[in-house]
Amino acid sequence: MANRPARIQAAPDARVATLSWAGDYAEAWKRIEAGGPETYYAQRYSVNATAELAKEVAELTVICLHSTEAYEEMLSNGIRAIGLGSSHHPLAVVRLLERLSLTHLVLGMPDWRYAAWALARGVDLLPVLADSFRKTPIRGKGLRQEIRETRKTVETWLFARLLSRPSVHWVANHNTPASRDLVRIGVDAKKVVPWDWPPAIAPSMFPVKLPPVGRRARIVFVGAVVPSKGVGDVIHAAAILKKSGLDIGIKVIGGGEIEAHRSLATDLGLVDTVVFLGQTPHAEVIEHLQAADIAIVPSWHEYPEGLPMTIYESLATRTPLICSDHPMFVEKLAGRVPMYPAKDIEALASCVQSLLLDPAHFGRLSASAEEVWKGLLCEMRPTEVVRAWLRNSAEDRDRLSRHSLFALDARAHKVQSEGHARVGGSGCFPPLSV
Repeated sequence: MANRPARIQAAPDARVATLSWAGDYAEAWKRIEAGGPETYYAQRYSVNATAELAKEVAELTVICLHSTEAYEEMLSNGIRAIGLGSSHHPLAVVRLLERLSLTHLVLGMPDWRYAAWALARGVDLLPVLADSFRKTPIRGKGLRQEIRETRKTVETWLFARLLSRPSVHWVANHNTPASRDLVRIGVDAKKVVPWDWPPAIAPSMFPVKLPPVGRRARIVFVGAVVPSKGVGDVIHAAAILKKSGLDIGIKVIGGGEIEAHRSLATDLGLVDTVVFLGQTPHAEVIEHLQAADIAIVPSWHEYPEGLPMTIYESLATRTPLICSDHPMFVEKLAGRVPMYPAKDIEALASCVQSLLLDPAHFGRLSASAEEVWKGLLCEMRPTEVVRAWLRNSAEDRDRLSRHSLFALDARAHKVQSEGHARVGGSGCFPPLSV
């Protein structure tokens, strides 16, 4: 204990917990400490940055609501790690939070119940999210589905009302589109701070790609294998492309409902076309993207997407990218990569076909990837937001304010206005030609 760094001055006795839906911190820490691989983007950064944060506070507890098994243990880095197993009840979570006698709670998911608990107990609350939100339910799916959608809408409203309270000083979300969604549901843009992971790879590390000629085209999907991520749409589009005579191979990387989607591929005669690789170490994901000709991110609008790392990694490896028109993608990618209406299988197939049959288009997308990738990046890192919130000095508050969505938009508006004055144009940055 004598070698511990000085604690955060504004909270020398801070008892902090992070609460997340998934992500087994104990397993990840032990694996990475032993020299094992990352299983997802920036996992090593996240694990190590959390360990550094633990040196600066009195107590740090990391709680995972869904883990392989239930456990509670003190790790070698001084963090108390708790996993609640495969099932839990919100009341059990609240009892756990009460037992920890917290002063600060970092909420890693948009759950109004735990936000309400923190505010009712006078516990400082910082949501650090990677989520988008729907303000109105999706209709036309049957009574049971409409009830579920209405419940989600009410929960979103409650969460937004809680975040709008003066005692919640900051709310962080992954990148600007998802942060803008918080404002749309009623959170003040002056307290919303977009964050991003540090880049692990960059387009400067990879050559511009050439289209596949005389060989099978390699297509990759990376993400949760669930219907609302659009995996089934990719499989149906593959059937259309195969019938058109294109020689394609698709790798599906990620965990989830693999057998159901494998059965779909089998029923469509795509056993040799679609391969399911399951959960894959992150380094291998990069290798698959580097070798791919096209990456597809086909998320449905109802999937509560932020800005998935597959988009960053596809652009970083200069892999031509095709995306659905998910609301979180449009701001950063419309006019810069091919987009199609979500769930429109024929439009998706048409995007792939057009890209494979137009070498010039393919080359432009690969060559322009660096410019598009740079346009995605945000300066603030999640642990930097947490540290500034805990310190709560005038300097830290000023830094968070300067990186709020309100301040970012104000600076962008100023740049555009100055550009308008110089050239007499609209002041808008033109989309890249794709």
